[in-house]
Amino acid sequence: MFEIERKFLITSDKWRDSIFSKQRITQGYMTVDNEINSIRVRVIDKEAWITVKSAGELKRQEYDYRIPYPDACKMLASLARGNIIEKIRYRILIGEFIFEVDIFEGVNEGLCFAEIEMTREDEIIPLPDWIGEEVTHDHRYYGSYIGQNPYINWE
Repeated sequence: MFEIERKFLITSDKWRDSIFSKQRITQGYMTVDNEINSIRVRVIDKEAWITVKSAGELKRQEYDYRIPYPDACKMLASLARGNIIEKIRYRILIGEFIFEVDIFEGVNEGLCFAEIEMTREDEIIPLPDWIGEEVTHDHRYYGSYIGQNPYINWE
């Protein structure tokens, strides 16, 4: 399976007017070599997944599997490399498209950006006025980088 995703900075809080869901996410990376792949464990409420992603920017292979919640907690506590990432994800509906806005907490407090998954690389997405610079090709906005290089240390 492939994931096709674009990432953008946010220029205002106007996105908050269109929120239709909110979830707290905790995640950690078991591997952090984005030149090959990344392996992530993610917990949302009492549900958990392990995800393997290939290297790449706009289009990457992605394999996502549910795992038992207690196993995920043990993996995050003992196997995750770097910092555990804590964020709140807001889902925003704009026309037929769903944008996800991630607001980070902890050592990444102050970091926020929007993502949108697409069905094709050439798909035209209408961008709302609160969307700013595209950062899809900037490795700093990938989870495995953020876990190793907390936002509080960015210059």
